[in-house]
Amino acid sequence: MNNCFALAPWADVLHAGDARWWLAHPEAERACAERWTLDPMLGTQPGMSHIEGIDEPGISEHPTRVHTGGNSGYSAIGLAALWGADRVTLLGYDMGTTGGRLHWHPDHDEKTLGNPVDFQTWRDRLAGAAADLRRLGVHVVNASRETALACFERMPLERALAA
Repeated sequence: MNNCFALAPWADVLHAGDARWWLAHPEAERACAERWTLDPMLGTQPGMSHIEGIDEPGISEHPTRVHTGGNSGYSAIGLAALWGADRVTLLGYDMGTTGGRLHWHPDHDEKTLGNPVDFQTWRDRLAGAAADLRRLGVHVVNASRETALACFERMPLERALAA
């Protein structure tokens, strides 16, 4: 999701919820086999796919809608669940400031994208979604090196990939 396409150009899917991110990163147009957005206008562009995003708690079971949770990471987990994933491994879900930084990449330009400010709300929303994911049979493992997110099983990446 979002800027992570630069670290995983081999990924099958790139998801960034809002149009502002896509407009700020035209180089992402060449990234990944599938590109998904929550923005209905961008979703009509060649090579883009759109899914409706709504700000409701939990994980959507509606085939054309994801719950947003206020961030692309939340909606990406929802997409995986909708697409039938039974296991999701999280990387980079710090959900807080790590080493004095908000991202692994430089902060976004405040005028075009802004930066996260309410990590606690994001953590609370994901904690609420965790029960839905368990009910749906989706096992979520948080393999992030550092994280403030405590609602999913923690596991080193090497072990998560071997499981």
